Amino acid sequence: MQRTHQLVVASAFSAALVAACLVSPERGESATPNGPKLYALHCAVCHGPSGAGDGQAASLLLPPPRDFTRAEFRLVSTANHAPSQADLVATLRRGIPGSAMPAWSWMSEAELDVLATHVRTLARDGLVERERPSEMPEGAEFDLTRARAWADQRLAPGEPVHVPRPQPAIGEVERLGRESYLRHCAACHGSEGRGEQLGPERNPDGSPNWARDFTAGFVKGGGSHRALATRLVTGMPGTTMPSFAALPADELEALATYVSGLVAVDADRWLVHRQATLVARRAAGTAPLSASVEPSDERWGAAAEIDVVLAPLAWRNDALLSAKLSALHDGQSLALRVRWRDATRDEGSIDPAERRDGAALAFSNESAPPLFGMGASSHPVNLWHWRSQRLIDRAGVLDLLDAQPHALGLVTQRDELSDVRPHYLPAPSEPVAGGQLAELSAESFEAMRELGESGRAVAASARWEGGEWSVVFVRELAPRAANEVDLRRNRSVLVALALWDGAGGDVGGHKSFSIWQKLAVE
Repeated sequence: MQRTHQLVVASAFSAALVAACLVSPERGESATPNGPKLYALHCAVCHGPSGAGDGQAASLLLPPPRDFTRAEFRLVSTANHAPSQADLVATLRRGIPGSAMPAWSWMSEAELDVLATHVRTLARDGLVERERPSEMPEGAEFDLTRARAWADQRLAPGEPVHVPRPQPAIGEVERLGRESYLRHCAACHGSEGRGEQLGPERNPDGSPNWARDFTAGFVKGGGSHRALATRLVTGMPGTTMPSFAALPADELEALATYVSGLVAVDADRWLVHRQATLVARRAAGTAPLSASVEPSDERWGAAAEIDVVLAPLAWRNDALLSAKLSALHDGQSLALRVRWRDATRDEGSIDPAERRDGAALAFSNESAPPLFGMGASSHPVNLWHWRSQRLIDRAGVLDLLDAQPHALGLVTQRDELSDVRPHYLPAPSEPVAGGQLAELSAESFEAMRELGESGRAVAASARWEGGEWSVVFVRELAPRAANEVDLRRNRSVLVALALWDGAGGDVGGHKSFSIWQKLAVE
């Protein structure tokens, strides 16, 4: 209360100073003009325009997006828990596996730096607003300058913490490390580091917090010894993960060494989104791809293929976390094949309430479209969406496509999809599958419309065999209309992937998604 009262002043001079501060440029604004723009384009959809974690997509995300205005950052390396610039940039670059926060490593270092600076500004402004009294004495004014100075001091990074050194994981180090782990960590993370606790705990702000499975790569800040040791020293501010800095030095070193040994080599990279370039090679032979090339076509053996990391919007350990994407062209048409492991073949009838498997591709000719692929009125994003089913039910699109995007329930039926024709399912014992196919143009969260008024431009074929789905999409390289993506050579093309697992409960907005990948036609 004393500090809050100090921020309230009652002089005309102070009121004039506040007004001047409100219209003056923010510190560093001229040097970082792209920070707010990058944030608005890529981050506000989840974190909200002010960073309060209340973006349009927030209702779909679990864990929920971080509320920057609380100024609590999980991945820090300083004694006072205020993140350094390097901490913020590293989090942006890597993302946070175990959540829907993707990696932004495709951005330049300069872009990451200004974006991190803007995030810190949002945190400072949030602290200031939390200090503003709800009621003030008559004639008093809130001293914005002093409040900002206090918030800046609160967010100023402290000294870096001392990180325990790695030790040989043998003898006394191994014994002491495991003994310490069982005493301090196993209750949440399990005796073997598999995160075996039942249900989430609750962080101080009420958000859920699961103890992650180290062995599967669910390590938010990286799986190196240094990264894990830093988490042990600092804890994770704002969560139930405490700091163990008070442990004796030898025990802390042994504990850090033991925890590092629970993470398999490269496991911490399994769930980190990476942008790759998929090269569409020219298909051999004379048979046209426009005849809806099958997933088992022998020509796929010569196609380039990339591994794509995905993350579920609502996290669960058994979600679809990876897929393979390959491409071919014949000079006239482009074929893209998506393959992913799925132990169950989930198909349905015309009933839209039935959960089923599905795949979708998003395309853009922009250099850096928003991640969720919603485009803009002048530069729409194209969506190709296939759902496994016996008959079309007209429900479901890639991302946020009904009147209330990101709704947790089923998307609504849409009369304008009358051009889409039904696909029939062969006998259940056959690997060939049918399904619904839709091609749409996304111009905003609410503005979605069906493409292909003169007949569907995109064809699809699917196959499930041996616990793996393969779905092929085919379309002519040249666009038929101004709002279709141009897939021809020398065009900038980005493609993103989304998958639905019916057995896992994916429906409507619930799905796994990737970041944008580059597509190059040879």
